[in-house]
Amino acid sequence: MSPQSCAVVCLTLMLAGRNLGFLVEIPQDAVNGTVGQSVLLPVSYTFNSSPRFPMSIKWTFGHPLQRIISCVVLNCSLGAGGAPKNCSTKCYPYASHSGRVELFPENASLLLRDLRLSDSGVYNVSFVQQQQSRHITLTVLQQPVPTGPSSEVCRWHRKEPGLARPQRTPRRRGAEREPPTSSRPRRAQQPQAMCPGRRCWGLGSLLLLLLLGRNLGFLVEIPQDAVSGTVGQSVLLPVSYTFNSSPRFPVAIKWMFGHPSQVIIIGTLLDCSLGAGGAPKNCTAKCFPSASRSRRVELFPENASLLLQDLKLSDSGVYNVSFVQQQQSRHITLTVLQQPVPTGPSSEGTSNQDHTHNYIIGACSLIFLLLLFLVFCVWRLVQQKKRRIVKQQQALNTQEPHVDNTAAREVMTIYSRVGDSFEHPELRASPQVIYSSITSLDS
Repeated sequence: MSPQSCAVVCLTLMLAGRNLGFLVEIPQDAVNGTVGQSVLLPVSYTFNSSPRFPMSIKWTFGHPLQRIISCVVLNCSLGAGGAPKNCSTKCYPYASHSGRVELFPENASLLLRDLRLSDSGVYNVSFVQQQQSRHITLTVLQQPVPTGPSSEVCRWHRKEPGLARPQRTPRRRGAEREPPTSSRPRRAQQPQAMCPGRRCWGLGSLLLLLLLGRNLGFLVEIPQDAVSGTVGQSVLLPVSYTFNSSPRFPVAIKWMFGHPSQVIIIGTLLDCSLGAGGAPKNCTAKCFPSASRSRRVELFPENASLLLQDLKLSDSGVYNVSFVQQQQSRHITLTVLQQPVPTGPSSEGTSNQDHTHNYIIGACSLIFLLLLFLVFCVWRLVQQKKRRIVKQQQALNTQEPHVDNTAAREVMTIYSRVGDSFEHPELRASPQVIYSSITSLDS
């Protein structure tokens, strides 16, 4: 068997065994984001057998491929279903995306911060040793331009009775006029001290103006009010906010969950610079997560988005983000789904049966490939032996002397005298000579 054939067969066996013990899933192959916000490209992977470390994970982008980040997973412990946890890694982001990307080794998901329009495209995640890769398409949208507050304020002022001319309702013909004595006393009964000339502002109007002015200078948006996640993975609750005027710091951001509300994390923005469209950037903040979620939540002060890691089924519910000074709040509904499990004949022991089934399939496939490899080797040996025998026969035939066809027949003439007998010699008068010919054929 040639060395090239053996190398190809051995490589096929190694790849087949390695891929059977490793599963990669992409919950969403198309994700949307907004300029200036953060977005999560979700990935998950599981091991069906004992993993081999170190393991390399690489994210690339676009055509031609641009490297974003590379991580080497040095070690991981396996949880339920073969999902890795408590991984120790070394990550190396590239200069083009330095400071804007973060990779989560427990599921290989990629977090992109401070999105730009140029970030739109196809992102590829590859597992080098396992030779498996998946891709996700990201579409980055422009932030909607807020409408000016002047038109709304003007419409609100026109509704004030002191600024608009009262309209007279047309009187139908034949209708009786009210006596003047009935209307004049009513006008006299109205208090004149509070609003002389009907051009004053009440206390409620002043408060409404203050609140309206504060809210008009601050805009909060929720791109998605319903988000789905999977147990053991990470999910991003997207939020964005912009300032239409000079902001006043500090700004307090508070995330709460459930009913009754449980505080998840509180962030205080100490200072921010404003970018295009009034979006904050380069913020300095202090965050105070709750003890129950201290290692599972992360707040991004530039857009107030919340990242939840290592999701659990109990994380499903309504999440509320509130800006304390601006007195604005929004809510997002999160639905956490169980990891998809192949359907089986019975519900009890489904996971164990599935793993056993996968092991059986993998073992049978390896045995079949091994038998095929042995049959191929035996066939090659037989062919080589036949060729060797044919070559030996050809060598022997070339060494035998060639006999000319013309000299194939040799005629031998034997002369003998009839009557000469050594046993019983007899005397004859004249000896008789007999000629005989013997013809021999040389084959």
